[in-house]
Amino acid sequence: MTITQTITNFPAAPDSATDTPSVFNTKANAFVGHQSGVYVGEVNTWATQANAVRDDINSIVATLPAGVIDDTTPSSTNTYSSTKIDAEIAAGGSVPPTDPAWDGTTIADEAALRNYYGDQSITVAGGSFTAKSYPDGSVVGSTDNGDFAMSANGNLESRGTSASVMGPTPITFPIVFIDATYSIQGTRAGGGTISQFAAFGAREVSYVNAIMYNTDGTAVAIGASWEARGRWK
Repeated sequence: MTITQTITNFPAAPDSATDTPSVFNTKANAFVGHQSGVYVGEVNTWATQANAVRDDINSIVATLPAGVIDDTTPSSTNTYSSTKIDAEIAAGGSVPPTDPAWDGTTIADEAALRNYYGDQSITVAGGSFTAKSYPDGSVVGSTDNGDFAMSANGNLESRGTSASVMGPTPITFPIVFIDATYSIQGTRAGGGTISQFAAFGAREVSYVNAIMYNTDGTAVAIGASWEARGRWK
């Protein structure tokens, strides 16, 4: 159902301060006549159409898996949207949702990923590609370069671990960002606080150079866990 009814503007209201008696009466009759003869009918028609749209939406919602509409209060039987993405990517895609709708659909390769989103500019980097799509439009997967999570709205999150970052060492992303405005942060792999992570030099859409520092400012060769967030479209 589509709402097609529009509300017609009222004619000019009478103004006792500026209208002559005859003009005032003419305006008043037109104004009251529009209210009773046009406005009420239009509002009633609009309300009927709006209620029909509401019923259509409720019918669609009733066919969706539990919890899909509100990802801030997940049901006890399924995880989804940002909750699912965060959990899956952190665990390397090993979190099994209870709801079968969230088992995911396998995306075989870069071509299939491009077709899923209808965007031929998506670029996968690294071998051993694996990914699944989910009912909220997200795709969670990985390549040799790390884990990634793509959202239908264009957000892209990538995570990985560099075996040794000393100075400077390129970190290559599993999915190429649309531009270099992404954020990136890192910590010492395996925890610890003696080092800090810093991006080094110009950022590229497919990689960034990084370096780990001791607290005294000297570079150190040590593994880094990193996370980059930006957009794929």
